[in-house]
Amino acid sequence: MRCWKRSAGSQADSRAAGFVLLLLLIGLGLHELIAHWPFFTRAIQWIGGVFLLVVAYRLAMDDGRLGDADQSGHALIRVV
Repeated sequence: MRCWKRSAGSQADSRAAGFVLLLLLIGLGLHELIAHWPFFTRAIQWIGGVFLLVVAYRLAMDDGRLGDADQSGHALIRVV
């Protein structure tokens, strides 16, 4: 399966869009949802922890080589 190839500008646009979405969700009441159902906070914490473990594992298993055309793309989307 081929990797998604994205330019640095495209990645920056995606990050900016994600930040804007986060601000909109907070403005539209995500805070009230979390305040009403505190288990959402715990779920977000666990998801964040798993994400950090995945990133740490991939960093530890990486050989450090740069420039391999088959390995370009988003690290969490890439098919191993």
